[in-house]
Amino acid sequence: MINNLIVDAEVRVLHPEARHPDYASNTKEPVRDIIYEHPEFPLIMEKLSGESLIKSMDENKIQYGILSGIAWHDREILDKNNKYVAECVEQYSNRFRALYIADPSDPVQAAKEILSLDDSIYIGVELIPKWQKIHIDDKNLNPIIEAVKQINIFSKSTKILIPAMEQKGIKRLITVTGFGAGDSRKAISCLQLLPFQFLLGRAYADKDIQERIIEASQLEWTIVRPGVLTNGKFSGKYKVLSEPSEWRNGIISRDDV
Repeated sequence: MINNLIVDAEVRVLHPEARHPDYASNTKEPVRDIIYEHPEFPLIMEKLSGESLIKSMDENKIQYGILSGIAWHDREILDKNNKYVAECVEQYSNRFRALYIADPSDPVQAAKEILSLDDSIYIGVELIPKWQKIHIDDKNLNPIIEAVKQINIFSKSTKILIPAMEQKGIKRLITVTGFGAGDSRKAISCLQLLPFQFLLGRAYADKDIQERIIEASQLEWTIVRPGVLTNGKFSGKYKVLSEPSEWRNGIISRDDV
């Protein structure tokens, strides 16, 4: 009996022709500087295949991996890498699900591609600001952000996770949603409800579905609904409010959560 289910939330692969130290050496790809020029890249190069990842996961008793590629600027290379990621998921469908790396140079086209993703392969979308030379709060990226909101990441990933846990005999699930999800929506004041619905309504509608899926499962579950998250340091000064009459919004650091 496996008592722990381990999911590696970030594993990456390179398509076969890219697993060479001189690949794209005549370009100005940021990936070249960040990864290929790293002194240890030749040591890991051949390990960036689906087969090698599965071997490494088996050796380290990791059951599942969230797979993605590299954020290439060149669209042709990016497409090849995304295609290889999908092929790995198809080959090892009982071990991998993928993140699709979107091309931020054409947000409208990227949004169309996101909405047509195969949800048996992809559970989400990835942007890497440092590699793609973007700022995530750039309004030009709004078509991508809006498309991501429509693909129901929370409920889809939960539908995959729960059967996997049940299959492995893992009974305990702790998940973080947020204040305003599920029946905590009733605790939002009328003044706060309108901006909440406008800004977060679509994402939280999916979190509502996620919570219902968890509640209907046979797992022993705990749902944590923090308020507004900050990047502050761990303080230990927080309260767990389990009674609906006590529920209220607030501010809490991610470290405290």
